[in-house]
Amino acid sequence: MKPSLAHPIPRTLLSACALAALLAAPAAWAYSDGGEPIDLSSGKWYLGVEPGIGTLRNSGNTVFFDADPVPYYGAVGGVADTAGTFVPGYVSTGDADKNTLTVAGTLEVAYGGYALGTGTQADSNTLTIKGTVTSRAAGGSSADGRANGNEVFIEAGGASVFVYGGESTGGNASRNSVTINGGQVGMWVQGGRADGTGNAMDNSIVINGGDVLTAMGGVTEAGDGNATRNTVTLAGGTVRGIVGGIAKTGNATENTVTLTGGTVSGRLLGGVCSGSGCDAVSGNRLIVDGLKNIALEVDIANFERLEFTLPDGIKAGETVFKVDGAATFPAADTDVYVYGLPALGAGESITLIDAAGGLSITPQRQIVTVGDHAVELIKEGNKLIAKRSGGGGGGGSSTSSSPTMGELGLLLSGLALAGAAAPALRRREKQGKKADTRQ
Repeated sequence: MKPSLAHPIPRTLLSACALAALLAAPAAWAYSDGGEPIDLSSGKWYLGVEPGIGTLRNSGNTVFFDADPVPYYGAVGGVADTAGTFVPGYVSTGDADKNTLTVAGTLEVAYGGYALGTGTQADSNTLTIKGTVTSRAAGGSSADGRANGNEVFIEAGGASVFVYGGESTGGNASRNSVTINGGQVGMWVQGGRADGTGNAMDNSIVINGGDVLTAMGGVTEAGDGNATRNTVTLAGGTVRGIVGGIAKTGNATENTVTLTGGTVSGRLLGGVCSGSGCDAVSGNRLIVDGLKNIALEVDIANFERLEFTLPDGIKAGETVFKVDGAATFPAADTDVYVYGLPALGAGESITLIDAAGGLSITPQRQIVTVGDHAVELIKEGNKLIAKRSGGGGGGGSSTSSSPTMGELGLLLSGLALAGAAAPALRRREKQGKKADTRQ
């Protein structure tokens, strides 16, 4: 719920220990700049002002908030309020744009930019959290207009409940981002969220460290808006679950989840939607680069394209994904790419997915000849494996060239090998570069 005089966010009381620590802090240690304290019905706020003048300003503010002997409820880099409902006597024109807020203390809510009133926008705002936000944090939040190009950086501390790169109630939430380098998020992180009829598009989340419960690239909570082209990348830290995009009645498509490090333990979903006939699969992509022994307690589902770059040193008999639940790939033309297969002995294999709860994917038995032996991508029970076959090229087709073991790429459409037309795909280089000859 947005903070306002009519509908204040319920206050979360500071613990006795936290309050005592704030009261005991020496005044010289508390330092804030670029804003002014304002008492509202929901509590004390620290709001961005025009430098040297001290009047509230909606855009272009740089605000730093540290702990204060008197606990604050919230802080905003810049407030745009054409209706005059947030601060008594303050009515602004224009949008909440290009504000920067850094939080080093403890707050319940924090916004880089906050826009109220008809058609007001919150664009290109930045929120950096080095302290703690106990309830809600957003780079940019708009009650009626769009929220585009906002950023959130979490360096330490974190948010106990909700984090949004950008959120909008009446427009699109696009090109917003959240980067987590440390700290903790107790509930969810959403790159972009559109609560009204707008779309959540091209938003991103990058997790390099810290601890997150759930990461969602883009979300449309109401109406028929789409969640498309959003990305979530896990490079470090831990996260319980990852979803590329979520749509209420619209489509959740063309989203990408990338795993290059860290730990994901719950579930991986390309898309989720609840409307009749909605699409939560098309164009959704899962990229797994250099990892093995990934253990998921729940499930993996709704990806149309799977890309596995196997780690250096992986051996026959090892597994990339071990899933306690089901692995479900409903698209009829699922694509699977495998890079960097090691040399395999006769009958040896690498398990890409081992799903105890069932594997819903039906590969055709196709073979590609690599060097002097053949490798198949087949389903054995609840496992999807890359396996050296017993004899030559079998009944399948060979590639037009013979790549080395470290350069093998298997391209399957509907898990049917693309035959002689399948291009040889080079393994990604360690620096992240890749020579890609896919059509």
